[in-house]
This record gives sequence, structure tokens and C-alpha cells, in this order.
Amino acid sequence: MNDNLNITAIPKEKFVFVNANEKISDTKFESKPIGYFKDAWRRFCKNKASIFAACVILAIVLFAIITPFFNAKGNGTYAETRYHRMVPRNLTLEKFGIATGDVSDTYNERTLINFIAIGIGAGTDFENTPSVGEALNSDDPLQPIEEITSTEEKLKGKKVDIVYNTKTDQYLAVGFAYMQIDQEEYQRILDWQEETGIQVLYPMIEDNQYTFEKNNPNWWYKANANGAPMRTNQSGSVILTKYESLDDLYLEDNYMRNADGSLKFFTYVPGEGGTIEGSMLKVRVLFYNYYRYTHNGAEPEFIFGTDSAGYDFAYRLAIGLRLSLLLSVCIFAINFVLGAMYGAIEGYYGGRCDLTMEFIAYVLSGVPFIVTSTLFQIHLAGKVGPIPSLLFAFILTGWIGTASLVR
Repeated sequence: MNDNLNITAIPKEKFVFVNANEKISDTKFESKPIGYFKDAWRRFCKNKASIFAACVILAIVLFAIITPFFNAKGNGTYAETRYHRMVPRNLTLEKFGIATGDVSDTYNERTLINFIAIGIGAGTDFENTPSVGEALNSDDPLQPIEEITSTEEKLKGKKVDIVYNTKTDQYLAVGFAYMQIDQEEYQRILDWQEETGIQVLYPMIEDNQYTFEKNNPNWWYKANANGAPMRTNQSGSVILTKYESLDDLYLEDNYMRNADGSLKFFTYVPGEGGTIEGSMLKVRVLFYNYYRYTHNGAEPEFIFGTDSAGYDFAYRLAIGLRLSLLLSVCIFAINFVLGAMYGAIEGYYGGRCDLTMEFIAYVLSGVPFIVTSTLFQIHLAGKVGPIPSLLFAFILTGWIGTASLVR
């Protein structure tokens, strides 16, 4: 017995040696072998951060795959220039007050009336629009005669509560637009109008002393040189100088008319020889409805809005994600194969071969990625393109980790 440590010695007879084939217990352990992937999956399921990251990656992949199929044109080069810098709009989400396409702004009286006039002009009912065939019967090739019912005596809208601080649907605020189309397209629009009951073509605007902006199709009403609305009474033209409400707002149209008072819905753009055969037509369309016509009835909606050129943010983002995902998968596959082969050769042959190959990998691992990618973009991108050049930059050193593990 050791007095200092107070440790009691255990006699030898207390120790028993067990043979390898000797059974020491009847207890049975019911268990199954766990493979590498199953163990990895169990560890993954226990890690909440990994699960969240996987859900984010899955959402990104689904967004990149599904979004382009909902693009109206299905073409990455398509841009709707009149719908540039638009706020998000989605017909489903707007029911919940999200992505409504509305913008808040402050307008002066003239601008406010002009925005109201867009709705008034768009709400005017026209029983029919002249066909090209009727216009071709005109004796004067540049002054076609159309049969059209005249507009109503007064154009009225609905009363609004806010005057200067307004909230406007940005997609509807685009209003009208001038376009040049061929005669066959004009007839197709007429047929679509009749089929759907949605008005696309609207009367042309006269160019006279009452036209405030000659090339602005939204100024369809008579106005003075300052843009203030005018109306004609028995004593002459009276300027509407104060805006009270829509009930007090009276706008007199400044549409083109024929000698019989019928409205003109297009003018000819003279072709070769100044004849109307095959000439283009200048028309005035309500652009929102024209968009629906060109997109099989679909209304304009961009869930992430559009950029300054009119490109759909969501579509371009999805295409960019597709490229990134494809590039990452290709880089992974190539680096995996190269690293596995390189490391296997090192480990199998060993010796000088291993030392030489390991030295090469060590030298390459010391080269900064930013240097290689920059050099490749400068000297290689012009020959093979920017994407292959970037691919080479990732592959140059990306296999080293895999090779070291396999070795």
C-alpha cells in the first residue's frame, strides 16, 4: 500500500484472461450496418442550416428552370421599350396587395388632367372601326373615306378623391401609342377586336392649333399652348383653368374627321409612287390592349419589374442563373474527373512520379485565381469566348483538392 497516494493494490487473482472464442455474455445487439451515404443523410437531416441552404438552392434551381416558360415572348433578346423601368406587377399577387404595379407620385394640374384623360379616352365606345377594304374605295388615295359612328357628345369619367398626390397603375399610365403597321395586320387587329370585344384601335388626333404635343398620342383633347384643356361654346374657346372634380371636367376631343364627320382611325404612309397599294398605315392604339393582342390576350405583368431598356428582370435573372448553374456543374464534373485521375496516378506509382506531380500541383495552387481569370479574359476570351475562358480559369487549379484527397 502506497501511503502517499493512498492507492490499494489489486491482487493478480482478480484478473481473468478471456479467450477469443469464449462467450462472456448472452446479450444481443440488434443493429444494421450504416453505409456512407446513409450516414451522411442522417447527419444532413440533423443540421438545420444545411436543410435551409438546400431549400434555398432548390428554390433557385426551380426559379431558373420554370420562369422562362412563363415569359410572354420566350425570347431573351425581347424588350418592351414602352414598358421600361416598370415596378413589379402580377395579376395573382395583386389580389393580396402585392406587386400591384401602382406608383405614388405628385402631379400638377395639367399632368393630372392628362392622366385622367387617358382613362376617359380609353373608355370611349366605338361601334366599329373602318376596314382597309372600305378605305381602298376612296377616289383620293391619301384621303380615305371611312364609315364610322361618331363619338358621344360628352366624355365623362369617374370621380376621384385624391387630386395632386396620386397612385397610378404604371402599366395603364402608358396610355396610347402611334404605330406603323401593314394593311394585313390592321385587318387582323379588327378581327381580334370583334372576337374579343377589346378595343385596340382609337381615332387619330388632328394636327392643328389645339394640339398641345404633336407626337404625343395621349393629348387627344383640345388644349392651349400651355396644355390647359379648352372647350368651345357659343362665344368661342374657353380655357379650363381650375380642376375641381371629374364631374366638372369637360374635355372636347380633337380627333381627325372626314367631311361627313366620321372619325379617322388611320392615315396612310405613302409607299413607292404615292399609291395606297401595299402602303403602311399609321394607327393610334391603346398600348395596354395592343400588348394583349400581341400576347394572345395576356395582360402585361412582370413580377420583378423591368429595367431601363424594357427587359423582364425575372426572365433575365433566370437565364443568368441557368448559365451559372450549368457552368458550376460542368466545372465540378471536369475537376472531379481530372482530380481523381491525377491523384490516382500519384498514389499508384509513387516515388519520383509522385514527387514530380505533387510539385506541379503545389506550384499551381500558389497562383491566385484572380490573376489567372484576368489573364485568360485578356488573352483567351477573344479567341474562344468569355465563357470558355472563365471555364479554363476554374479548371486550372480547381482539381488540386480532389487530387490530394484521392492520392
